[in-house]
Amino acid sequence: MALHPMRLDPDITPLSQDLLLEIDPDSSGYSGETAIPLRIGTGADSLRLHAEGLTIKTAVLEQNGESFALDAAVRPAGLLSLHAKRPFRAGTATLRIAFTQSFNTQSTSLYKVKVQDRNYVFSQFEAWDARKAFPCFDEPAFKIPWNLTLVVPAGLTALGNYPIASETTDGSRRKIVFARTDPMPSYLMAMAVGEFDRVPIPGMSVPGSVYTVKGQSHLAGFAASMAAPLLHSLEDYFGGRCPYPKLDLIAVPEFMAGAMENPGAITFRESLILLDTTEATTNRKSWLASVMAHEMSHLWFGDLVTMQWWNDLWLNESFASWMGDKTVDKVYPGFKVPVGSVSGRQWAMMLDAMPTARAIRTQILPTDNPSQSFDGLAYDKGQEVLGMLEAWMGEETFRNGIKDYLKLWSWKNAQAGDLWSSLGKAAGKDVDTLMAGFLDQAGVPLVDVAIQGGTIRLKQKRFLLSPRAPVDAREWRIPMVFHCRSGGKDFTADYLLDAPEAEFTPGAGPLTLCHPNQDERGYYRWTLSEAAMDSLAVQAPGFLTERERNAFVGNLGALATAGIMGPDALLQRLIPIASDTSPQVVQSLIGVLEEVDSDLIDSASETDFGAYVSSLLNPLMERIGWEARPGEGELIPDLRSRAFSMLARQGKSEQAGARAQAMAALYLKDPRKVDASLARVALSVSANRGGPGLFHTYRLAFEKAHTPVSRDLLLAALGGFREAGVVDSALDYALHGPLRPHELMSIPRNIASWREHNAAALAWVLGNLEPIIKKRPLDDAAYLPWFAGRSTPEKWALAKAVFLKLDGRVPGIVKEMEKVEAEVDRLAEIRSRDQARVRVYLRQFKSAASGKG
Repeated sequence: MALHPMRLDPDITPLSQDLLLEIDPDSSGYSGETAIPLRIGTGADSLRLHAEGLTIKTAVLEQNGESFALDAAVRPAGLLSLHAKRPFRAGTATLRIAFTQSFNTQSTSLYKVKVQDRNYVFSQFEAWDARKAFPCFDEPAFKIPWNLTLVVPAGLTALGNYPIASETTDGSRRKIVFARTDPMPSYLMAMAVGEFDRVPIPGMSVPGSVYTVKGQSHLAGFAASMAAPLLHSLEDYFGGRCPYPKLDLIAVPEFMAGAMENPGAITFRESLILLDTTEATTNRKSWLASVMAHEMSHLWFGDLVTMQWWNDLWLNESFASWMGDKTVDKVYPGFKVPVGSVSGRQWAMMLDAMPTARAIRTQILPTDNPSQSFDGLAYDKGQEVLGMLEAWMGEETFRNGIKDYLKLWSWKNAQAGDLWSSLGKAAGKDVDTLMAGFLDQAGVPLVDVAIQGGTIRLKQKRFLLSPRAPVDAREWRIPMVFHCRSGGKDFTADYLLDAPEAEFTPGAGPLTLCHPNQDERGYYRWTLSEAAMDSLAVQAPGFLTERERNAFVGNLGALATAGIMGPDALLQRLIPIASDTSPQVVQSLIGVLEEVDSDLIDSASETDFGAYVSSLLNPLMERIGWEARPGEGELIPDLRSRAFSMLARQGKSEQAGARAQAMAALYLKDPRKVDASLARVALSVSANRGGPGLFHTYRLAFEKAHTPVSRDLLLAALGGFREAGVVDSALDYALHGPLRPHELMSIPRNIASWREHNAAALAWVLGNLEPIIKKRPLDDAAYLPWFAGRSTPEKWALAKAVFLKLDGRVPGIVKEMEKVEAEVDRLAEIRSRDQARVRVYLRQFKSAASGKG
C-alpha cells in the first residue's frame, strides 16, 4: 500500500537525534538546536521532517565535508520541507537546525504552567505534538536513540527520560546532559523544568522518585508505596527487570491526559497521583493503582516494542489496560478489579453497538484527529478481546506467546500481526482469523441462546442499540464458555461458534440453569428466553459468580436499551438484584438506573421514578448505614456514596439532602472532618439546593484549595447548582475564572447532565465557540457537538448548522457529529418506543407499593 503523501519518506531516515533546549519557565518561549544524523537512500535536493509553528533560524545539511544551506518551507500536517540549491548524495549526512518557539498554553506539546507564584514547563507529545516543540521525524516508526541537553536557570530541576550523565553550572545557567537513550520514538520524549519536590521510591529494581511541584511532596506517599509492588509484578510476568535505567513518576498540575507512559518519566495528572491520607478512598487508591499499572505496562508494550504506525495504537492501550488490571488484581486483590472492570466492558459494548462504531484496528491518516482513536474501543474493547483470547489459549500459553513477541521485537517497531504470529506459534491455533472478526470490523455480536432439554441452540448477529439500523450480516468466530446446571450439579462447556446458527449438546442431561458467558470472558452480548432470564435473575446469587452477576446487570440494561427486552421487564428484574451482597453488583444496578433516568424519565414520571429508586435503595442504606461503620468492607464506602447520590438526586430524599448540606458545611470548615468517600456527593447535593451565596463560597474555596483532590471536588460541585441565575454565573466562571485548560469544560458538562439545564449548557457552548477553542487544544474542539447529544432532532439540526462551520478547521468534528446524530436518533427512538411504557410501570409499581404499605 502506497504511503499517504503527508507521511515521511522512508528513504531518508534518522539514525539518532541530539537535542539542546534552553528553557526558562519565566520566559514566554525558548530556543533550541538539533543535530540529526541521517541515512539517505537516494540522492535528492530536498527532504522532509516535522516542525509545526517553529521559527527556523538556520537549517544546514552536512555531508562528506560539505555544507548545504537549506531553505525551509512549511507544509500542511506539520511538515517542514527543506530544499538545497544543489543535490546531496545517497549515504549518510547530518541535518542541523536552530529554532525558537513560544511555550504552548493549552497543556500540550512543550507548555508552561503557573502554580501559585512559580512557573513550570512540562511536555506532552502523544500523538504528534513533538513536532510543535522541536524539529523531528514525528512518526512512531522512526525509533532512534536521543541525546537530550537542557540549559535551565541554575536554581531549577530538569527532568528527562534517562538519568543525568553530567551537569555544569555557569553563573546563572545550569547545563544538564542526559544519558543517551535506547531507541524510542519522538512521542515518548519527556522533559520537565521547575522547582520540584522529590520523594524517593523505595524497593524498585531501578532508581526512581515521585516529583511534585513545590510544597506537595507530603501527598506523594501512596504513589511511592505502590510503585515497587506493581513494577515487581510486571517484571515477574514478563520475565525480566524494567527495561529502562530509571523510573520517575511526575505529578503535573495541568494535564489534558490522565497519564502518559514516557519511559523513565511517567507523567500523571496531579489529582490522580497525589492523595492526602484523609482523601484516600478505596476508589481513589484502586484507580491510582490501575493507572500506574497501566502506564508501567506500557514500558514493555508501547515503549520497548512500539507500533509501526498509529493504526495499531489500540494494541498499545488494550494490552496496557489488560495487563494493568491483571497486575493490580495480583498485588491488591481487595480492590476486586476483575469485578469492577465489567463497567469498562459495558461502556465499550455500548459504543460498539452504535451504527457509527469503528473497527478498533483502522487506518489513521496524518490529517485525522488522533485523539479520536483513544476511546473506549481502543482501551476497553481491546482489553476484553485480549482477555477472551487468553481464556481461549490458556493463561500460561498466552504468556509464553507474549514473552516470545517481546524477545523478537524489543527496541523495534512491530504490528499486530507480529503478536498474533507469536501467540499462534505458542498455542498451535489460528489466532489471526479469530481476532480479525473482533478487530477488523466494528460491532459486538449478540448470541441468542435457546435451551431445549439438554441441547443448546445458538444464533449470532450484530447487536445494535437501534432496531431500525440496517440489517447487518457480519459474523464472528466466537469462543464461548457456558456455565450450566443440570441435575443439581454445575459444570462448564466450551463451544466455538463459527457459523450463523449452530447447536450442541453438553452431554449432561436437561439443563435447569444456563449462563452463556462463563465468568464473562467472551466479548459478546447474549439473550435467553423470558422464563430463563427471569430464573437467572432470581437465582443469580447462588449460581453466578460475582463478575457474572455484575455483567448480568449490564446485559439486562443493554437488551432493554436495544428494544430486545421491555423497560418494564428490566425494572422488574432489577428489584431482586438490589439486595445482592456485592457492592460492585449494586453499583452496576445504580448505573443502569442512571441510564434509565437519562434516557426515559421526564417531568411526568420523575416523581414515580423517585419512589421506585427509594424502594430499592432505602433498604440498602438501612443495611450498610448512612455513615461508615467499623469493620465494613473496603468497597462499601463507594457504594454508600453512589446510593446516597441517587437517593438525593433521583429519589428526592430529604434525609439525604439534609445530611449532604450538613457535611458540605463541615467540609468547607475542615475537609479532614468529612468522610472522604462522601465529600463529593455532599458538596454536589448541597449545590443542587444552594443559591448565589453558596456558589460564591464554593468559588472561593476552589481557588484556595490545598490539595488537587479538593480542587477537583469543588470544581465538580460548581457545576451542580440548579437555580437558573447561578447556572449562568457558573457557566461564565468556567470561561473567565482561573481554571486550567483541562478543567474548563467540567462545569458545563455537569450542568448539561440536568434535564432542565441541558439546553443552557448547549447554548453557552454555541455562543462561546471561539473562546473555548482558544483556551484548549484544537483537536479537543471536535467533541463540543456532544453537548447536543441529549437534544431532540429539531434542536440538533439547529446546533449542527453551527458546528458544521468548524469543518475544515477542527480535525474530526464531522466524524463526531455523525456519532452525535446517531445518539440523538437513538434517544428519539427509545423515548417514542418506551417512555409511555415506563410511566405505566412506575405508576403501577408505586400504587402496588402504597397498597402494601
